[in-house]
Amino acid sequence: MGWEDSAGSGSSSRFATNARGLESSVHIDIKKLGRIKGGAGWRVRGGHQHYNASYFDRAGRRRRTVGYEYVHVAVDDYSRLAYAEVLPDETASTAIGFLRRALAFYRRHGIKVERILTDG
Repeated sequence: MGWEDSAGSGSSSRFATNARGLESSVHIDIKKLGRIKGGAGWRVRGGHQHYNASYFDRAGRRRRTVGYEYVHVAVDDYSRLAYAEVLPDETASTAIGFLRRALAFYRRHGIKVERILTDG
């Protein structure tokens, strides 16, 4: 026996199909995670504090070793196909870029996104 909506008709209005293919909604969320280079702190490892405020990568750009990274996640409601990126911030321009790349990802997999759901 399948899922029934509140009217008891047995059909779900959550997903729809048409001649062009599957239409569904995508849930988008951003998770803020602490970045700790080198693992656990000095109390766990013993010895002195091992953090450097920053370092320079091979290209000569300054990189921070502690702080935050933001995991941007999009999950298709119907297929549960997920797309995620770890990005340096959660600004509007970064989120818009992520959304464009996520929509292109779903388009390549034949999923037409009709709605976008967020908690913000």
